[in-house]
Amino acid sequence: MKSEKRMVGDYTVLCAVNIGSREIILAENEQSANGERFLCCYGERNDIFEKFTECAVGDDYIDAALFFAERIKQDAERFRAEVEKLDIPVTVITQADCIPDHYKNDINGKIIAINPAILKPEYQRADRQLFLVTGGFGASANARGSAVFCKNLYDGKNTRYERMDVLGEVKPERIEGAMYVGIGIPFLWYGYFRGIKKLNISLLLTVISLGTRVLLSYTLAPNTGFGVVAIWASIPVGWFLADIAGYIFYRSNNSVKWK
Repeated sequence: MKSEKRMVGDYTVLCAVNIGSREIILAENEQSANGERFLCCYGERNDIFEKFTECAVGDDYIDAALFFAERIKQDAERFRAEVEKLDIPVTVITQADCIPDHYKNDINGKIIAINPAILKPEYQRADRQLFLVTGGFGASANARGSAVFCKNLYDGKNTRYERMDVLGEVKPERIEGAMYVGIGIPFLWYGYFRGIKKLNISLLLTVISLGTRVLLSYTLAPNTGFGVVAIWASIPVGWFLADIAGYIFYRSNNSVKWK
């Protein structure tokens, strides 16, 4: 069976490349007799409608192809610059990083990863995969529905996926592992100040670390939309403040003289 050709008005799409939120389209109208045989434009579409902008036309295929290629290059460079501004590792969450999903599991309140296969190639990275499940008929165990409502852990935006799109619950060690550097430094400070018999400073650093976690958790978790994520985030903040305080005490001549 012959597949239906995609059209942009009277033009048949010859090639389309998707970069980010829009496509760059090259199309042809063989019936055109007014010097507008080839069309190059941007396309954006969703489940309801499709729109085309910045249309350019001409009668020379090579010129149209070069114009099409230049637009691809510009959008690719713009998208790469946007990703570099994020200043995060371009990592893909795979099945090995997850507890395999099963419909008998309740994933409400869980940190999940979206299957990268359903994402556009340029969006196949961790900041586009990691979500906190906030509800939906598909999030419950043995649910008949499929909708999973969730919040992106990077930008906090709410969205919806289908249960079949969920790769699985992210293994706790995959999320927490990078933070052990943060807790390792406070333990070095604890040992150091105990070794030079400054037990009061060691105790103070412990209070800063634990106190910050408790204060932020009780303040942010019930009063923001992040819930359990706020609790998780408060932990490295406490470690970081203890790290800074330890360094300040270390640099202070009155606090760390050897005896």
